[in-house]
Amino acid sequence: MIEKDDSLTVTANDIAGQVTTAISRFQAGRLDEASSLCQAVLAKAPGHFDALHLLGVIELRSRHFDTGLSYLDRAIAIQPENAEVRNNWRIAVGQFNRPRMASAVALHQQGRFLDAEVIYQSVLELEPFHFDATQLLGALAGQRGQHQLALIFLERALSINPNNAEAHNNRGIALRHLQRVHDALESYDHALRINPDYAEANCNRGNALQQLSRMEEALASYNAALAIKPEYAEALCNCGNVLQSMKRPAEAVDCYDR
Repeated sequence: MIEKDDSLTVTANDIAGQVTTAISRFQAGRLDEASSLCQAVLAKAPGHFDALHLLGVIELRSRHFDTGLSYLDRAIAIQPENAEVRNNWRIAVGQFNRPRMASAVALHQQGRFLDAEVIYQSVLELEPFHFDATQLLGALAGQRGQHQLALIFLERALSINPNNAEAHNNRGIALRHLQRVHDALESYDHALRINPDYAEANCNRGNALQQLSRMEEALASYNAALAIKPEYAEALCNCGNVLQSMKRPAEAVDCYDR
């Protein structure tokens, strides 16, 4: 006759009771008590799925996103097909990445490209289809003069969100630097179909047309940019250059003066 080890049953019942109590404390908003109960469960059963999942959710509710992700990662390793824990993991990743993206954008704007790049890349490690991180890596590469790399990131970004005017505009910039001027023109036109009031895309379109020696069309594009943004210095300067090449020096000087 095989004897039954009642101590195992008592332990399992004790753990189940603690988890049930932890859930009720969590639902009542008593997060610290729920967390302590889950920690006690994990001390006895380190791979307890429900305790790990609940701790992850508690940490998210407490805005400790990195700790919450760590618990949810452990829960997913135990039940990889569990839809609820995967959904909570996606929420945690989004909340974790949001302030990091804000920090990266600030660094990018300060010209601290390497620091910004490290954060953008780390965001993509958690969210491979994060549009902003992908698009901004493309913009950053373009600012460094790495236009082929910029094009790779920007086309990847547009595969995630094909209706973003800024990404189409930045793709146009990369293509123009790669001497694919007709393709660049198509990208600017796409950006303007999405956002007709996009002054920068109009100006860049003028640059491409000027490169193709289509001066009248270039002038029209610069004027379209200036109709949207009258004090746009780059468009005024480029407009002056076109007028100068068209033997209209007085108008060119007026643009330069403005």
